[in-house]
Amino acid sequence: MEVTNKQMTYPVKLKIITTNRIGMMRDITSHFAEKEINIDKLQVKTYKSENIAIINISIDVIDIQQLENCKISLKNIKEVEEVCRISEIKENIEQRKKHR
Repeated sequence: MEVTNKQMTYPVKLKIITTNRIGMMRDITSHFAEKEINIDKLQVKTYKSENIAIINISIDVIDIQQLENCKISLKNIKEVEEVCRISEIKENIEQRKKHR
């Protein structure tokens, strides 16, 4: 937890799967700037043969509502295919293991 501009924020990790296109990172980082959400860490891996990019990003959010609104609006960016919280991915894997 971090206090930014006199407001507490919480770190969240997201995975964003997109089409690999020119300007995609600009669109995504501009989105966070417009929402006044700080980016702590950003990692991009592109797969040219499949024409996709996988973006792992750590951000600071004020609350769960800001996070959910952010995820919904990210999905509205052209060619963003999937947005999920990294802990959700781990939870899904754990649930699948339990059901086997």
